[in-house]
Amino acid sequence: RLNTSNSTWSAYENGKVLTEDNISSSDLQVVKNEAIDILRNRYRLTKKEALKLYKASDLRIYSFLAEENSESVNQAFDFTKLPENCHAAAVLTDINGRILATVSNSNKVNYCLKNNFPGSTFKPLGVYASAIENRVINWSSMIPDQPVKQVVYDGVKKNWPANYNNKYSSANVSVANAVKVSLNTVAVRVLNSLTPEKSIDFLERLKIDVSFEKNKIKENRKEDILSNLSFGYLKKGVSPLDL
Repeated sequence: RLNTSNSTWSAYENGKVLTEDNISSSDLQVVKNEAIDILRNRYRLTKKEALKLYKASDLRIYSFLAEENSESVNQAFDFTKLPENCHAAAVLTDINGRILATVSNSNKVNYCLKNNFPGSTFKPLGVYASAIENRVINWSSMIPDQPVKQVVYDGVKKNWPANYNNKYSSANVSVANAVKVSLNTVAVRVLNSLTPEKSIDFLERLKIDVSFEKNKIKENRKEDILSNLSFGYLKKGVSPLDL
């Protein structure tokens, strides 16, 4: 039985209790998954054993998820306007990283939990956070907005990486501004200075699956994974909830 309450948080100071009948399906799945993971880790169980214990127990689970938050996210994004074959998800957190709402535009698949390519939203994790931690850069570091190399595509040499507008300023750009306008050139240059190895070490600490990328390094094929780490094209992807 799932009883989700949060009397310690101001939104629940009156002791409001959420049950399976009045929590969104996306939130419910997230709460269940996390509860099962906690049981697995605490009692050293297999996933099957933890699921069995979860179903047999009368648990009181404390959560920051709230139905009104999910409703607000739905209204803000209005997923009903998306094309029928478009998959979408949104995860709302507060400044402390606590998950307040999860919304998926599908009743059959919770895309908050489904791995996909995160794209440029991954740059702060795959490149910049680790580079700052390792003192390779700071927010005011100036990096050239220039292509890193040339690649042959369909028999034609092209500059790589291309920015979103296929243009280069050829000027030195601050890291802060490069993040703001999502420059691919700066992301790759910072990653090269940092090294893919240190990026992967950082991501593994965040429990992001980069096993494919790690194997490429062992094969001495670092060049093959620059896009994976810089632009979020991880082979195994990452879910919006994990991000």
